[in-house]
Amino acid sequence: MKEPLIFDIKRASTSDGPGLRTVVFFKGCNLDCFWCHNPEGKDANAQTAYFASKCISCGACKNVCKKTERCVLCGECVDSCPTGARKMYGKAWSIDDLVDFIQRDSTYYRATGGGVTFSGGECMLYPEYVSELAKRCHEAGIHVAIDTAGCVPYESFEAVLAYVDLFLYDIKAIDPVLHKKGTGVSNEVILRNLEYLLRAGKQITVRTPVIPGFNEGAECERIKRYCDARTLSVEFLSYHTFGEDKKNALNATALDGKNKHDETQVLKNRYPYNSVFTASDGLATVMVYIPKFYLDEVIRGTSHTLHPAFVVNGKELDGIYVSKFQNVVIDGRAHSLPDRDPAVHINYDTAEFVCKSCGEGFHLMTAAEWGAIALLCQKNRWFPYGNNDFGKDIRETEVTARISYHTGDGKVCRVATGTGPVEWSHNRRADGIYDLNGNVWEWNSGIRLVYGELQIAPYQNADWCAIDAKTGEWLSPDGNGTTKNSVKLDFVDGLWQFISGMITSLVDGARFCAFADVTAHPSLCKHAKELLYAFGLLPNGECEEQQMVSLYANNGAAERMAFRGGRWGQGRNAGVLKLCFDDPRSYTGEAVGFRSVYHL
Repeated sequence: MKEPLIFDIKRASTSDGPGLRTVVFFKGCNLDCFWCHNPEGKDANAQTAYFASKCISCGACKNVCKKTERCVLCGECVDSCPTGARKMYGKAWSIDDLVDFIQRDSTYYRATGGGVTFSGGECMLYPEYVSELAKRCHEAGIHVAIDTAGCVPYESFEAVLAYVDLFLYDIKAIDPVLHKKGTGVSNEVILRNLEYLLRAGKQITVRTPVIPGFNEGAECERIKRYCDARTLSVEFLSYHTFGEDKKNALNATALDGKNKHDETQVLKNRYPYNSVFTASDGLATVMVYIPKFYLDEVIRGTSHTLHPAFVVNGKELDGIYVSKFQNVVIDGRAHSLPDRDPAVHINYDTAEFVCKSCGEGFHLMTAAEWGAIALLCQKNRWFPYGNNDFGKDIRETEVTARISYHTGDGKVCRVATGTGPVEWSHNRRADGIYDLNGNVWEWNSGIRLVYGELQIAPYQNADWCAIDAKTGEWLSPDGNGTTKNSVKLDFVDGLWQFISGMITSLVDGARFCAFADVTAHPSLCKHAKELLYAFGLLPNGECEEQQMVSLYANNGAAERMAFRGGRWGQGRNAGVLKLCFDDPRSYTGEAVGFRSVYHL
């Protein structure tokens, strides 16, 4: 008999079958759902977890730790931790002990029509154990339910049929392609087993988690029609992000750089719908793939022109890989890693250097690439939240991300990368790009102001160019910000405006206006304005985000570089469209970081 590990037992549950129930969670699952609410149940083996937000840095765990290269699962760190920051998932239970524990609440089961539910993970991976356990409970007069995804041989169900009163049967999707995309497996066996259980006359309730961007809407309607045709009851369960903290905690101790192969594999398991690359130092970095798109796909009425983020030296790219997280620096190289304090106190040239040091194709995120992400956010009508109110979004009521830096008086400043809720990602999904709103500003490459003249480096290592306002083509700048017909930034009647003539208000100092009030003079041609849209420099359409954030600029200095996104205390004035042209490339500060991008 294959004996499982149990990672949790929940008493008095009201959401896992009728009445008050004891829910037994088995470790091990053969699906790989990217939204998994119980990630501690995926691996069949015992695991330790580290909840950094609970840690008081007392050192008790280090004093008792016996590991050299990797954890030996002795559990002494868990026992020594005074705050519960360390936890062990996975305990062996004999059937006798488990039945005795379940029977403790028999009075409540009888009074409420409750019982026991075997869940996971996937409890049906252990048919002999579960069969004997269900038989013992059944003989004791306890109502037995099994919560399963059904992806097991039907013989496993035959072993338990006589002792189970209710199956809570998970269906994630009917569409087989969609199901495999979301869970990593086909749903053929799952649906076939459901038909077998129906023919066996068992009571079944279908349960479907409604996952934004995956099965919401039309696919849920399809599931409902499927169930209605078979007179099956169906429950649609709300999506939540409670699993993210546990996922972070399970992997925190593995991401210590001691075993680079293990680190890469851990990140691949943790982010199955992102890309995990190995940089030139052998360390992993997590990236989000953004496929190419055309301007008219994101801005109505524009040309069918490939967005400039996907053109490098005349070569069209199929897509780019954007760092999922604000970067850290390890051994002089940039890395996109979760649950880290982002790198700060780094100037523009250093940010460029550590990105390029990762290998060919890696570079500091360009203004074109940032602009592409901003346009996708606007198209999808979701501008991400973020750390813009001292550890939380100003629209949130409490801090949910892990704090990574605060002032001496306890004021929260930075939070650890990627530890906020999914609303902090660019697409409101766990597979998105995190922390584009607030936390720390991010340097953008390939863009600058020279005495107010807008200059662009069209791709990495390209020469600086001005934009011809009459044609939208590239111009060789004269170096003084006075190139004939070039696009320049002027301050007109208290508002920023892109013009083609001479600047009327040239000031070596910061001035600002709402991004929504930035305009282009009628003398700029359509193509020149489309470049401004593409780089996220000019508002298009109407949205609240454009009204809230500002464009800060200095059009009187010899050179001013750009950083974007805002910082931790700017409230609604931080966001994807936030832009600052007010600092030289030598500037450093506790609130300025960066993000790398990679293309083939």
